[in-house]
This record gives sequence, C-alpha cells and structure tokens, in this order.
Amino acid sequence: MTMRRKFLLPFLMICLSVGSLRAQQAEKPKLVVMMVIDQMRGDYVGRYWDKFGDGGFKRIINGGYNNKNANYNFFPTYTAAGHASISTGSIPSLNGIVGNDWYDRNKKRSVYCTEDENVQTVGSKSIAGLQSPANLLTTTIGDELRLATNFRSKVIGIALKDRAAILTAGHNASGVYWFDESNGSFISSTYYTKTLPSWLTQFNDKKLTEQYLTEKWETLLPMAEYAKFATPDDVPYEGKFSGEQSPVFPHDIPSIRKKGNLGLIRSTPNGNRLTFDMAKAAIEGEALGSHETPDLLNVSFSSPDYIGHQFGPRSVEVADMYIRFDLQLQEFLEYLDKKVGKNNYVICISADHGAADNPNFLTDNKFPGGYGGHKLKDSLNIFLKDKFGIAPVTVFKNQQFYLDELAIINSKISQTDVVAAMKTYLLTKPYVLAAYDKEQIMVSGNPMGMLTMLQNGFFYHRCGDVNVVFNSGYLEGQSGTGTTHGSTYRYDTNVPMLWYGKGIKKDTDFSSVHVSDIAPTLSALLDIQPPSGNVGTVIQNIFK
Repeated sequence: MTMRRKFLLPFLMICLSVGSLRAQQAEKPKLVVMMVIDQMRGDYVGRYWDKFGDGGFKRIINGGYNNKNANYNFFPTYTAAGHASISTGSIPSLNGIVGNDWYDRNKKRSVYCTEDENVQTVGSKSIAGLQSPANLLTTTIGDELRLATNFRSKVIGIALKDRAAILTAGHNASGVYWFDESNGSFISSTYYTKTLPSWLTQFNDKKLTEQYLTEKWETLLPMAEYAKFATPDDVPYEGKFSGEQSPVFPHDIPSIRKKGNLGLIRSTPNGNRLTFDMAKAAIEGEALGSHETPDLLNVSFSSPDYIGHQFGPRSVEVADMYIRFDLQLQEFLEYLDKKVGKNNYVICISADHGAADNPNFLTDNKFPGGYGGHKLKDSLNIFLKDKFGIAPVTVFKNQQFYLDELAIINSKISQTDVVAAMKTYLLTKPYVLAAYDKEQIMVSGNPMGMLTMLQNGFFYHRCGDVNVVFNSGYLEGQSGTGTTHGSTYRYDTNVPMLWYGKGIKKDTDFSSVHVSDIAPTLSALLDIQPPSGNVGTVIQNIFK
C-alpha cells in the first residue's frame, strides 16, 4: 500500500461515516407517537407476557429497544407530575408540576394542576374545559418541535384525563383534547382553539361512548387462565362498581351505566378502545405523518389507572384489561403500518407511575405493609396545641404539611421549634420512615438517595413545610380496596420504557435510565433542541 493510499483510506471512511450520520439525521420519522399508559408498573409486561399475542407488546419488544430499568427520580409519583416529566425531560422542582393539585397559600385553597379560570370550554356546556398548561413552567418536546419547524409540525395531545392530554402536549400544541363525561365527547378549551375541528365533531357525533357502554365486561380468556398472575376473582382487596354485590365477572356495564353517567367508560377496557379510536381519528383528520416536517402525537391511556385504583394490581380485571390492550395495540400498529408506513414512524411507550400492592393483600400474605396517616393533620394539631398553644397545620396534601405562618408569627413562637416538634411527633408513628422540612430538602441530598428524590420534586412556592415519607407497603388512610401510588419505592417509580420504529435498534438494556431521558432522546432523534427545563440525558444506545 502506498503512503498516499495509507492516509486516503481513513479519510474516506470518515467521510462515509459523516455522510451516513447526516443521512440518518435527514431521514427523520414522519410521525412520533408518545404513548403513556397510566399506572403501568414496570413488571406488567413480563407478568402477562405469555398471554400477549405476537403483534402488540411482543412486536415492539422483539423488534425494538427495551429499557428495563427505567425509573422516576422524584417524589411524589403522581399522574400530572409523571406526564410533565415525560414531555419536558424535567422534574417538578423545575417544571412546577408537583402533583395533581397543590395548596396555594395566596389563594388559600387547593389548586388543580391545569385549572385556568381565564379560558372557556370548547365542545361542551360544562366547566370541564376550563383548563390550560398555564401552570407548566417549561417547554415540552412538542413545543420545541413546533419552534424548530417554524410551527409547521403538528403536535396533538389526546387523553381521557385533561391533565394527561395537556401536560404531554404543552403550550403551543396544534390541538389538545380530553374527555367530558357530561356528553361523552372529547373537548378542548379556548386556550387552544375557538372551535373543535370538523373531524372531531364528526368523531363525537358517532356517540362511541354510549355504544361501548352497552357491552358487558366479561373475561377475554377462561377464568382459570388468569390464576397464574392474578388473585381469585372474588377477594376483599377489590372495589365494586356501584350497584354490584361483589367485584366479580361479568361486570354488567349497561346496568351499572343506568346508575351513573358516561364517565363510567373510564373504568372499563373500552376506555382504551375509545382512546385508540380517537388517536386514529386525529391521524386521519390532521393528516399526521404526511407533512414535510415530523408530527408528534401524544396519547395517554387513562383507563388502566382507573381500573388499577379500583381493583388493585393483582386483580383479574387489571390482567384482562392489559391482555385486551395488547390486542388493541396490535391493531393500532397495523393501522400505522398502512397509514403512515412501516418505516416512517417511531413509538415510545412509558407510564406516568406504577402502583403499590393493596396493604391488606400484603399483610394477609405476611409481607410488610399497612395503612397510616388517617387524620394525621388533626392529631398533629392536637399535639402542637398541647405543646405550643396553637394548631398551625392547615393542609396535608401530597404527603406534605402546610403551615399557617402568620399564626405562628402572631404566637411569637419560633417556626423552627414548631417544625422540629412536628418531625419528632411524626417519627413516633410506626408507619413513618422519615420526615424532612423544606430547608433540608432544598439544601441536602445525594445522587441516589431518597432526599434527592424529594428535592427533585420540591418547588418552593407550591410545596409544604414538612414532608413525610411512609414505610414501604403503607398507604394513606385507615383501610380500603384497590390501590394508589405516589411513593419513592420501586413499585411506584419503575415503569416500562419501550422504543420501536424508524432508526431504533433491537436490544434489551438493563442500565439505569430516568423517565426524564425520554424528551432529550426524542429531541436527538428529531434533531431539535431539548425542552427548556430538560435535565435528562440522551439514551444513545437506542439508535441504530
């Protein structure tokens, strides 16, 4: 080999590599679909794997990238905070979404995460549309896509829950739509539009909600096949539908519907079916995936959360819903193949939080767990009244205590002493693991510790003065059925993170990633700037 060839060959290889990279960047997906499955624990895919078909979750996992160690890195793990983290690549301490609601000291009342009195409902006469992203303090991946393409890309948000649709789509979305139980339709607010698009009016006119509520909910498989991964059908850990004698199959949805409203659809698998229908209608109506610039469809499935809260994570109902969801997912993927093209879209699937086991189920099976915090605010005020002569705790929300600072000042008692006494009292409770004041949370922490999770979830103007952390397996309350979420524990923080489609590698990865890594990774895929409050890291291994 001549000296000239010796130096020319590496140069040509570099040129080819650069050219290939530029070609990959130029060939962006025509459509990105961000799917959030509300309350989907990280272990659910493996739990129901044997009952899934080949075209849904198995297609995505076998043909795409599976981050099996994805977690939230903040507390508390609630719906609004989870959706906001996915879309912003941020954490509550920066994007301001510290919970589904929080106490506003100035207004002296609880504030809902997306409430907005300055807008009106579009598509209904109800107040369900008085919502906007005004409380979200950073941009979303959709906002950045709109900016990067000079507003040519379309960004759509869809969910049964208003907060799920709004907080994933962002401030400058082309359209954001959520469910209104007063008329069974998808609506919006004047923040986003003055009138519903014609395609949505036509979709609403189909009255699919009423149609789906005429169907009984029966198990898809023989009952014996659920025994591998679910508790028996009739157990005391599950909540009943109104009018039912016991929480067992079949659930006579038409009869239950007579005693309630159209909102019942949320608590059935047909809520997912309706959401998939709406996603397809949006793709058709907005011609998503057919433009010169990439489009983004944010779809959140709220029914898994409603069903999980009512029946609990070990129930036949939750299992049956996910097996049905897998079939619905397969149908949706086949639709995308035909409508957008097999190599023209990318899907990312994750969840806004997980779920705890029912404490009664845990204790019945000799696991640690229980209930706590019942009337904790009242008992704490009684303790402080006896000690200091004042009862300054005004609110207990999101496992945080808010203090009446003016009452403490007028009493001429040091707030430091009050807070210290509160923490001492709280730690006497057998279900309390730790109690931190806001000064500790703001200045302390370590990269992997619980205190850092509290710090990441703490926004000074919206959070309380003392934060309490329950022991693993404990939920707030006296007793109950079903479950909830919100803790720092893995059952609440660990969620799926699945990638599939154009330019996505086939692999399974057990390395630690955070949900806040989704937005910067999608930004890299689309070659745009990540959201303004982004703290996540690009997951480089997912790319071919």
